[in-house]
This record gives sequence, structure tokens and C-alpha cells, in this order.
Amino acid sequence: MRRFQFKVERLTPTIIFEYTVSLRVFSYTARFPIYNFNEIMPKSSNNKIETNVIEFLDSTNLPYEVIEIDPDFADTAAFCDKYDFPVENSANTIIVASKKKPKTFTASVVRATHRIDVNHVVKPIMNVGKVSFARAEETAELTGMMIGGVTALALPDQIKIYVDDGLMKLDYIILGGGSRSIKIKISPEIFSLVPNAEVIVGLVTEQLN
Repeated sequence: MRRFQFKVERLTPTIIFEYTVSLRVFSYTARFPIYNFNEIMPKSSNNKIETNVIEFLDSTNLPYEVIEIDPDFADTAAFCDKYDFPVENSANTIIVASKKKPKTFTASVVRATHRIDVNHVVKPIMNVGKVSFARAEETAELTGMMIGGVTALALPDQIKIYVDDGLMKLDYIILGGGSRSIKIKISPEIFSLVPNAEVIVGLVTEQLN
């Protein structure tokens, strides 16, 4: 089992990456800093993305709620715990990239309680060879957003968006707001209005522990 987790050091704005490999006999965790939020994404860029998200939502005429949060608690588990939202209603937007150049990118919006099926579902849809999760700097350059704030609501037009069909059965979902400072509470009907969005049956595999 492999587990990837991003979190934020409380005293610095540095992303910490934890990579855990669990085998039958032992579990090994490597932990090291990747990027400083202030360097990878200036505050002015965050404000612009947030504005784009709100303008798009206003254009849909769907009711929504903007939830202002502490950026240190933007990651899904921390957000749900601090602000008392069920993780079952939370959605993660994951950028997947082809490994072969020129690279192509897609976004998948999946239930936070489930694991995305990259190799058996996303890769065949992308019609490429090997794929991987986009690196933090790739995500920032491509979307203008930081890990923990990536949203399907303001992605570049060329990025195709695959939506977990399980999200469509919920009464509401929590999405990123484009930065680590806000979340969006909205009906999953929003995906019928998001350009390049397609609901995919079987996009996720087993439920996460």
C-alpha cells in the first residue's frame, strides 16, 4: 500500500511531503520539504484565482457558500476536523500528467474517501503511456493554484475534467476555492455547468481507510 499525504508545518509555510511504503514486514516513511507556499504562489495570484472562481459561480445561478478558512487547515482531513464537515462530502481535485513529452494534463475530481484509479481508468481515457500525479510546481504553473486549493471551477480551458460519479449522489460537496484560504460548498449539479467536465463511472476504486 502506498500513501501520499501533503500537510503544512505550523510554524512555516513549507509543504511537507510524506511518502509511506507499507510491506508485509515493515512500514517506511520518508519526510522532506518540497516548496514554500509564498515562493510558489504569490498572494496576488491567489486573489485572482479566487475572483475567477466566484465570478464563474455567480454566472451559474446555482446557490453556493464560500467558507473562509485558515490556510494551515486547507488539506482535506485537517479542514474537515477543524470546521466540522463530513469527509464523505469532500472532493479532491487531482491533476494527472503523462510522463512522455509533450506532457498532457487532466483533472479528476473524486470523493476524498476513495482512491482514484489512475492506471486502469484515467490513463486509458488520456490515451497515453505512463502517467503520474503532477508535481506541485507543475500544478501551480498549469492552474495558478496551490496544492490544497486546486479546484475544477477555474481550470484552463484545455484541461479535461473527469468527475467521480459518486459525487453526483450527494446533497452537497465541498470543493477547493482556488487557494488555501477558501472552500466552496455547492450542489454537485455544478459539474453540468463546468466546461470540459465529464462524469466517469468507476473513476475511483476502493474506499480509503
